Amino acid sequence: MALLIDYARDTGRSTDPRLVKSILLNSATKLDGWSQEWDVHPATGTVINYTPVDNAQGTGRIDLTKAYAQYAASTDNDTAPGAVGTAGWDVSTVSQGSPREYVIDTMLPAGSTLAATLIWFMDRSVSNFDYTSPDPFAYTDFTNDSFDDLDLYLYASDVGGSAQGNALAASVSGWDPANPDATATGLDSVEHLYLELPADGRYLLRVGWTQELFDYVGDVNAEDFALSWSIDALTPGDSNGDGLVDGEDLSFWQQYYEDRKSVV
Repeated sequence: MALLIDYARDTGRSTDPRLVKSILLNSATKLDGWSQEWDVHPATGTVINYTPVDNAQGTGRIDLTKAYAQYAASTDNDTAPGAVGTAGWDVSTVSQGSPREYVIDTMLPAGSTLAATLIWFMDRSVSNFDYTSPDPFAYTDFTNDSFDDLDLYLYASDVGGSAQGNALAASVSGWDPANPDATATGLDSVEHLYLELPADGRYLLRVGWTQELFDYVGDVNAEDFALSWSIDALTPGDSNGDGLVDGEDLSFWQQYYEDRKSVV
């Protein structure tokens, strides 16, 4: 992690801890057995991930090479809501009633893998800090002030960058499939999407402020966050997703059509 921080400082990129965490989690490699808990909302058809990360692996094994590429994909100045590339990050603020949207500004083939990770923190305060203590973490009063709930959504997008229909997928911590219309109450500060895109087309990510889980200080309904995303797009003709277009792809399609003929 220190190497990433040095790189960010040398290149003028943000070293916000929310961003560093978001990049490390989003660029992690999924190991065998990695999973999330998903279900489909019966009214909207949205596929909802209600446990953002695997209970054993988190988002996977840290991959510093991918983390570097993820960090390099954006700077503090060129990422803003609107059209973005297939990899990037943003550090921003979202408020009640004003979601932030990031439109992936390219046509993406079905089967491309999307990873997106949203990080925010609980608001806390420290008072009566003992500046004379050799302990850098010494304090006498430490309080939890407020905790906002943010959620992460994936939509199909039109050419103009507008969301189409209901969300295709969402990461909503604490959502209960048995009570799908109830407000989710999960105490979490991470949302993570990892899925294959269902069809050729354009897509956008939306960060939404959902609710306050608690607020003891009466602060505004807004929260700072970091979002990282990346899409591994399939190469046209790469039917088996191995990054190559070769005879194995031809065999894949030949077998596919043989299987389809046996069904007809």
